Amino acid sequence: MANTIGWDFYDLDHVIEIKAGKKVKDIFKDPGEAYFRKLETETLLELSQRNDSIIALGGGTIAGKQIWK
Repeated sequence: MANTIGWDFYDLDHVIEIKAGKKVKDIFKDPGEAYFRKLETETLLELSQRNDSIIALGGGTIAGKQIWK
């Protein structure tokens, strides 16, 4: 869809992997899910400031209280 309308596309998990320098599954192993959720919230808040963007969320993203503010 992003290509069709000329917007940027971000896969939240992929952006987190780039920031952390490791795969999501490895972040969950160490340093753990709480750290991953913190990165997830921070990254989503950063990406949401961009105009003309579509962000693909991970399965647990909407469960985070911080994103509803």
